[in-house]
Amino acid sequence: MRQTIVEWLLRGIAVVVVGVTALAAPALAVADTVDTQVLVNTRVMDTSIFVTGTVQSIQGEGINGAVVTIYMDSLSQGTAITLSSGSYTYTILQATSGTHTVQVVYTGDSRFGASTGTSHAAVSGAPNATTHTTGQRATSLTVTLDPSQAYSGDSVSISGALMSNGNPVASSLVSLNVDYGQVASPVGTGSDGTYQTIMALPDGDTFPASFTVTVSFSGDDVYTSSTAQTSGSIMAQPTPVATTDPSANPSSTSTATATTQATPVDAGSQSSGSSGSGNTALRVVGIVFFSVALIAVGTLVILGLISHSHKRLDRDERRGFGTDFGKAR
Repeated sequence: MRQTIVEWLLRGIAVVVVGVTALAAPALAVADTVDTQVLVNTRVMDTSIFVTGTVQSIQGEGINGAVVTIYMDSLSQGTAITLSSGSYTYTILQATSGTHTVQVVYTGDSRFGASTGTSHAAVSGAPNATTHTTGQRATSLTVTLDPSQAYSGDSVSISGALMSNGNPVASSLVSLNVDYGQVASPVGTGSDGTYQTIMALPDGDTFPASFTVTVSFSGDDVYTSSTAQTSGSIMAQPTPVATTDPSANPSSTSTATATTQATPVDAGSQSSGSSGSGNTALRVVGIVFFSVALIAVGTLVILGLISHSHKRLDRDERRGFGTDFGKAR
């Protein structure tokens, strides 16, 4: 009987260990990239193919700032950048007659996986130079600096719009350059042709009193290039203010230096990127402690049963003294 109880004890421990492993595995799993999908719609007007769609996660959430490449019959036509909703637009001009396969490819990044969407577009009639405008379309670019006058180390907003004959030029890259050597990252235009970015002004003892921002669009097969400029000025940070202490000797003055201190931030209100891993660790520790306690309780119960079984008398035994002790009546 003791051997049977030990076997049941070992089986119980094995079951608990398997359960702990099953509970802890999801908490310790390393997050993979999010699966994505590219939705593609095509609409044909004469010999132009209008390509629209969305780049989104498999859960349906749009991916902002994704760069997609448009292919027609396996030939690259250009690129587009998604908006905050994950939507993109692109126009293929002068398509030949026939049915074309349009693919939109998203290569993914460190967070999102790659995906490809496919659609088909049927174009009737070859391009006709007498009925279609040839050459590139002229563009105009604007730029605004806000504020135009700021302190060194501050940030300013650079915004504007890329238009063509009053129509927005969407999903196009605008480059930014500052004459004191700073080059900002290119920014994409939205569906309304507008763009915006934030630039930090130089900090320290040496900085230019004024500067010029140049924005440019390099053009493509459809649109001509264009540039725009605006100017701004940089002021030195305010100097410490000298004050006189009335209680001090009139012949001497004390200078109070104005200093700026960062407001302490409550650690409890800060968002930490490692909070998820901290919760995971607490969950695993809790599971382990619960499992150990469960094993301990089970072991004590089984040992109690073993001890109790040793104290039981056979059905035919009786208690007493003398030569007939332990014998059956």
